[in-house]
Amino acid sequence: TDGEIMLRLVDEDGETVAVPLRPWECIGIKTEMGFFRRLQTFFFHPRETEGDYPGAKSDTAPQEYDAQDVLFVAVGNQATELRGRPLMYDALVWLKAYNDWLENRARLNYWRSVILYHLQVASANDSAISAWASRMARPPVPGTTLTASDKVTLTPLENKGDAADAAPDGRQLKMMVAVAFGIPEYMLSEGQNSNRATAYSQELPALTTFGEFQRILVEELWTPLLKRVIQNAIDAGLVPEMCDEVDSDGDPVYEDTPEAVLSAL
Repeated sequence: TDGEIMLRLVDEDGETVAVPLRPWECIGIKTEMGFFRRLQTFFFHPRETEGDYPGAKSDTAPQEYDAQDVLFVAVGNQATELRGRPLMYDALVWLKAYNDWLENRARLNYWRSVILYHLQVASANDSAISAWASRMARPPVPGTTLTASDKVTLTPLENKGDAADAAPDGRQLKMMVAVAFGIPEYMLSEGQNSNRATAYSQELPALTTFGEFQRILVEELWTPLLKRVIQNAIDAGLVPEMCDEVDSDGDPVYEDTPEAVLSAL
């Protein structure tokens, strides 16, 4: 939703505390002159509180954090941009248009079910029309009988929804949202054009996009974070610098030749 992840890393007795920072409170990032990828200082104007209990204190004092103490990951930006951009940035206008369209369709479906009547009085003067208008101030109750002369006509008005004609409009708006996110339309519960061949051909670009975001999380977020945690523990003497490599079951992993492994057994 922000296009950026900012974690402040604090070392405490060999342990690493990761404090999420709000990207919208970052007022600027100082970098090396001419090399904007070499970060130096993060400037924040945060709103710090004691919680949400009544009477909790709050503070908005500016804060500065050294770049080596902040894990910064940006997505959705161009190669020449420093700050990230939310993935929904391009889709927001179409998401709003689709939301407004659905709201309008809901209102139309609701109000078209409300029966309105047209009362017509033939060859009548103003007083006769006023008398009938007063008599029909409230619509007839269902199951009742209306008694009138042949000069009075009571007709229910019909408000057509034209759902068949409006459905393509909603589909076009939904497709624009899919294009902004780079996903096929069948992933948005749109089954109008989703046979197996079409779905298979549209799936590969989407899976490539998902795999790229997974790579970003692994290489730019989790790997640096775990390295920091392990290094802090080693520096504090909580974890030995050298240890045996084991698998998920706790058994040692051998990297020697098969002959050396057999001889060890």
